[in-house]
Amino acid sequence: MKRIHLLLGVIMVLTVIQSGCIGGGVFYKETLTGRFAFWAVDSLTENSLVEESVDGRAARVLVEPTVFAAGFDDQFIIVARHPRHGVEVDRTTTEYFVVSLVDSAVHGPATAESFPELRVRLGVSPQLQLSKRIEQLAGGQSANPRVKPPARIRGLRASLAGRRPGTRGLK
Repeated sequence: MKRIHLLLGVIMVLTVIQSGCIGGGVFYKETLTGRFAFWAVDSLTENSLVEESVDGRAARVLVEPTVFAAGFDDQFIIVARHPRHGVEVDRTTTEYFVVSLVDSAVHGPATAESFPELRVRLGVSPQLQLSKRIEQLAGGQSANPRVKPPARIRGLRASLAGRRPGTRGLK
């Protein structure tokens, strides 16, 4: 009988691991165009430009964190990012990239001064602008912004802490 329970336990663990239910996940995901998207795994400061697999369950990083703005047309994606040094986001520096939608080639990083020249050299339309912007990452926010949980979660946390929802002190 013990062997059957052990065998069932092993089968359940293997099933959970195989299905991908342990760990992982994407904290933030937003499709830009086609298979190109923003993905942040553990926090918004890890936001990258990725090319998703056909099934959308995996991705190849094209521009590493911290990507805070992008724009696209039918030929290119342009991207702006603040580079990271370890876990710190350097908001004093902005780097620019151009990604070809034809072959996923990444050009950059470029500075604000060299970016217009890169655009001209690659044939990027002057009308293409950084139209999608994540303000929390662009500047003026904490380097590790927190997303406010839904009201029902805040209420649950408050009740577990022994206080009324929406209050900071005791009951």
